[in-house]
Order: sequence, then C-alpha cells, then structure tokens
Amino acid sequence: MEDKITGNDRQFWDGGYLSNTPLRELLQSHRDFWLDYSGGQGKDTKVPDLEIYVVDLHATLEKATPNDLDSIDDREHDILFHNRTQYDEKVANLVTGYVDLTRKLIALAKKKGRSDSEINNILDSNLETKSKKQ
Repeated sequence: MEDKITGNDRQFWDGGYLSNTPLRELLQSHRDFWLDYSGGQGKDTKVPDLEIYVVDLHATLEKATPNDLDSIDDREHDILFHNRTQYDEKVANLVTGYVDLTRKLIALAKKKGRSDSEINNILDSNLETKSKKQ
C-alpha cells in the first residue's frame, strides 16, 4: 500500500501466530509513525484517529463436533486464527481514556498554579512502566 504523504510503499500483514489480529501492533505503529512524522514534537502531538476494518475468516463457534482428520485440522485453524480484536480494542480504549484523563488533570494542575517540575515529579514517581518504542 502506498503512503499518500511520503509516496513510500508500506506493507501490512495479518499477524497469524503472533497475535492473530495484530491490533496492538497496528495501534503502536500508527502512534510511532505520527510521533516520528511530527518532527520530534513528542507527547504534545495529536495522533489522528485510525479507522480499522477486520475481516474474520475463521469461525468462533462450530455447530458440530469435528469427527474426521480434515474437520479436526480445519477446526484447529479456526481456533488458532480466530479474531481476538474485541479484547485488544477494549484495552486500547481503556488506555486512551487514562491518557485523556491524565492530560486533563495536568491542565487542571497547571491552572491551579503547579509547576511543570512538580507535575513531572508526581508523574515520574507513579509510573512503574513506560511505553517504549521498540
């Protein structure tokens, strides 16, 4: 697929064994792309929304129990490759909600006269993990 901004080809592939529907990886790559594209503006960059369509080719439920080798192999592939997007989407929305809440609380703290260093000390002392670009 050609990137309309840079003109470069960008390839996307179903995650298969990695995560079946690689939604987490897609969201992280989308975020990383826009943070890099912004020219280093970092955390203040507004990452555009992303519209995603998922086509699930593997059944979640089967009406009958497989009783021959081909049916068993087919069912194994259904289980292995079925869509797991619902959970990933739930987690992504939850994290986005926390990010939005944090931004609002930072804005409120600044409005109430707290300095950037005070705010950063609070944020840094309460983070056990940080999202890192791999």
